[in-house]
Amino acid sequence: YDKKDIYDRLVSLINKDLFEIIDEFNDNERKFYIDNCRIANEFLDQLYYNYQPLDNKEKYNLYRLLFVSNKRLLSAYKLGKLFSSGYPSKDIKKAIEYFEIGVKNGCMNSAYWLGKHYQKKNPGLAFSYIKMAAAPSDSKVKYDYGYMLYYGIGCEKNETLAIEQFKKAMSLGCRKSKVFLNKIK
Repeated sequence: YDKKDIYDRLVSLINKDLFEIIDEFNDNERKFYIDNCRIANEFLDQLYYNYQPLDNKEKYNLYRLLFVSNKRLLSAYKLGKLFSSGYPSKDIKKAIEYFEIGVKNGCMNSAYWLGKHYQKKNPGLAFSYIKMAAAPSDSKVKYDYGYMLYYGIGCEKNETLAIEQFKKAMSLGCRKSKVFLNKIK
């Protein structure tokens, strides 16, 4: 199958009622779905920009289907984002549940979202999530990690480590880090 064919077939599947879909799979659909679940999860966003945009209901159903079938961490993150943004309804508790599943499975996007969410409510918890998310090379996360270290938000103040994080973020293209470093000189 080419990507367009996989995309079209998945869209036709997700337009069915989510909870009926798994039971209604015939053997070929089930095999197709299992074989292409990973592929669909990786290029879904690119495909819907290039072919037929998915509305929130279609995105929700597809991410939910991917999640139910194999607890895909990217699907957990995407479902968390949908719930946090108001689809199918704004439900921050549900969003947090999905983001926590993502974190348990190594999804740094989920850790970053949780860190931002808890920044005012629980700075210590926010710091631990931001620190976790800062491990990979992401300029925005490294900037936020440095900012929390610099001002001691949820952690002990550590200007040396903060400046190191700002420099790493700047090397990854973060303009805010450059501005911040120039400001504190």
